Amino acid sequence: MDGQSDESYTVSFQCKLSGERYDEKCDKFIQAFSNKTASNWVVEKCIREGQRFEFRKRYLCHLSLKTKVKNKKNGETRNYNCHANISIQFLKQTHNTLKKSKLLREGLHVLIDIHYVHSHRLHVAQAYNLLRCNDDVKALFVSYFESGMTPAAAKIFHEMELAQNVGLRVVQCLANVQKNPTETQVNYLYKKWRNERYGERYVSSAVEILKKQADLSEGELYI
Repeated sequence: MDGQSDESYTVSFQCKLSGERYDEKCDKFIQAFSNKTASNWVVEKCIREGQRFEFRKRYLCHLSLKTKVKNKKNGETRNYNCHANISIQFLKQTHNTLKKSKLLREGLHVLIDIHYVHSHRLHVAQAYNLLRCNDDVKALFVSYFESGMTPAAAKIFHEMELAQNVGLRVVQCLANVQKNPTETQVNYLYKKWRNERYGERYVSSAVEILKKQADLSEGELYI
């Protein structure tokens, strides 16, 4: 492992990954790595088969130049031109490769290369604010909404729960958007949940919902 701190290193290793499909195994590893390191990653490319591997998936830091546009309201951008990347390969297991590699014979057929050299700071408030809320936290907020909480109440309750469970790391944890989404993100999650459950809040949508519920034909419902 190269580098002098947890913000800069390069490492390669072979392992096993749990899951059914190649895609699922890769994404589960990236999710766990993201949660552990307070970082986010986007898929750069997938290759189904190569000379030495069955499947390969490569991820870039979410602050790379990939698919970035400026925020129209404030002119901000998530493009830090970061070149940090993670490559996950499922190596081919043939008679020759098994003969040459002890690691393959032991079932360690996944090669992971992590180039963790970012063009930006990681463990500072600005970096935490640029992270994306993880799926487990999104599911938590859905459960809050299901129980009848408003977005504001859900955020307050969530922050109180975090403060009780993280101890001395409370300031760092509350600043981390992966674990504590912003007010804007919470409002978005609430709107998405409400629309999926009750439909969009405009007349045409309400009409469609009522038509389905009453099994009425077109033209029989008047508002």
